[in-house]
Amino acid sequence: MYFNWLDYRFENNPNDIFIRYDANEFSYENFNNMLYDRIMGLSSLGLRPRQKVGIYLSNPFDFIEAYLACYSLNAISVIFNDGWKKNEIKSAVDITCPEYIVCSWKDRGLFTDYKASIISFEELSKSHGSCYDSRSKMVYNPNDVQSILFTSGTQGTPKAVCLTFKNFYESSMKWKSILKLKNTDRYHLCLPLYHIGGLGIILRALHIGFSINIDLDKNFNKTNDSSIISLVPTLLMSLMDNEVGLGFLKRLRCIVVSGSKVSKKLMEDCRSLGLKVFVSYGMTETCSSICGFWPFNNKENILSVGRPFIGVDIDIDNNQIVVKSDTVMKRYYGHNNVDGVFKTKDLGLMIDGYLYLKGRSDGVVISGGENIDQKEIINAISTLGQFEKIIPFCDKDSYWGQINGVYVFTKDDISSDNLKIELKKILSSKKIPQRIIVKKVTPN
Repeated sequence: MYFNWLDYRFENNPNDIFIRYDANEFSYENFNNMLYDRIMGLSSLGLRPRQKVGIYLSNPFDFIEAYLACYSLNAISVIFNDGWKKNEIKSAVDITCPEYIVCSWKDRGLFTDYKASIISFEELSKSHGSCYDSRSKMVYNPNDVQSILFTSGTQGTPKAVCLTFKNFYESSMKWKSILKLKNTDRYHLCLPLYHIGGLGIILRALHIGFSINIDLDKNFNKTNDSSIISLVPTLLMSLMDNEVGLGFLKRLRCIVVSGSKVSKKLMEDCRSLGLKVFVSYGMTETCSSICGFWPFNNKENILSVGRPFIGVDIDIDNNQIVVKSDTVMKRYYGHNNVDGVFKTKDLGLMIDGYLYLKGRSDGVVISGGENIDQKEIINAISTLGQFEKIIPFCDKDSYWGQINGVYVFTKDDISSDNLKIELKKILSSKKIPQRIIVKKVTPN
């Protein structure tokens, strides 16, 4: 089970469609032939097994090629958010110290300050020449780290989550069991690939054999044959609010909703429209969801996030959710192994085997499915001037789940709009507080 699944699909299902993207279809044979050039290019540039490769690519097809080329060479992919600003990239690079970084030619300038070898994706081709043997069978240790993804920390710096080959495979098997996934399914992929919610679908396709319709631009009117999709609540609500989106949703056999708490009103609206919703709960540290359910078959528990998946134990310790699973990360990069047990910062309780979420124990706000560390926001604002106080807050919101906001106390004349303009230079757009309230302090 821990061999190269891409090779397996190429050898056993060469004509099956792997990816549909930009009006093109790519079978496993097509994709493997293209990927060979990328593998040869990386190999000729010196990449060897177990070395770390940072990937910073906004084009989803390019990303998948780079990611699976690293996978084929048994290198560790370090996944960078392509919306990060330069200082956010620096934090991630400083933590993980990748030996190589793959990016587009136009983004090379973001990485010139690091020791890593910078590789332009456009230059990865067989023209380099290579000693890579395409017939060789790479050996994978199930407990080796396959990928490193980032999640919000509580001290203003991201946490690097180390996920293993076993984590990804066991997660796929849990999803296969709970959703009855088949090789005839077509998974509509519209979540970012730097999130576990998006990346996990790529590995799930290899492990299970279904095809992927890539649609990061969210042109749902162009695709009529998808059977399943994963969404955050905000995107689900947006689709329900227009005729084309709603028509698309009604054709699906399953709509997986996760990323933040689902409101009672949204559940009621989905039920009244006949949408086939599956609610789930998980995080990067657990390699995607680890519990869930079909809420309309369990109406008495409709406000929960479901029951633990097979092989998952969930306990409550001092109100905090503790997960024990073979999908739990190996460790945070630079920290000790967690041995399959992870105490989350989420607060919750178990009632009759169903998990209910009750908030967070730290300063992380979940807005639109994004984890936002308010300490990072305070640190960023502090660099913009002399302020008397900066106090974060969050409000409940029917659309976003939570709204991230700050009070800024200052003696200077500065507007919230100006603060947002300056913050956009140093923070990715999803971290900018929806509400910045400036309070003028009268000098003594």
